[in-house]
Amino acid sequence: MAAVVATMVVGPLVKIMMENSSSYLLNQYKVMKGMEKEHDILKRKLLLVEDIITDAEQAAADAEQAAADTEQAAARRAGAVAWLEDMKKVAYKANEVFDEFK
Repeated sequence: MAAVVATMVVGPLVKIMMENSSSYLLNQYKVMKGMEKEHDILKRKLLLVEDIITDAEQAAADAEQAAADTEQAAARRAGAVAWLEDMKKVAYKANEVFDEFK
């Protein structure tokens, strides 16, 4: 008698748990698939940002050699250097996020 009652109670409970588990796993799979797509997009953008940083650093170095040492040129270089440092920090943080995602 106890076995019949246990079967009547446990059977539906196990079925509900399996349905909930499979639903949860399916949702997690969908989230991860979406994250992979976003990861690829962000990685491509990060590569572009890194290229821009490299080009800007080269341009700043070229401009520093070519420009007369005027106050205005120095101010522009200082602003460009500050911007490049900010961009580098963002790029490093993005790389850290990508490393954690792997």
